[in-house]
Amino acid sequence: IGARAAVLGDVYDGGGTMSNPDACINTWKREVQTAVKEGGHVTITMHPEVIGRPYRLAELEQVIEHIAATDDVWFARFDDVAEHAAADLKVGL
Repeated sequence: IGARAAVLGDVYDGGGTMSNPDACINTWKREVQTAVKEGGHVTITMHPEVIGRPYRLAELEQVIEHIAATDDVWFARFDDVAEHAAADLKVGL
C-alpha cells in the first residue's frame, strides 16, 4: 500500500476505492467546489461493479443534488465539453 492509502487510512480500502461512504461524498463535493472556484471541471468515472451497490448509488444521488444546487455548474457530455474547449482554444474538431 502506498503512502496515499496509508495517509488516508479508512477512506481507501487499499485497492483505490473509497470504503467510507461519508468520505466518498465529501471528496466528490470538494472536487466540485474546487472546480467551480478555479473555473475547472470534474469528471467522475462510475464503474458499474463499484457504483452499483445500493449505498453508493445513494451517495451519488446526494452528490448530484449538491452539484445541481450549485450556481455556475454545467452538466455535459464529453463531446459537449470538447466542443466548448475547442472554441476557447481555437482548435477545430
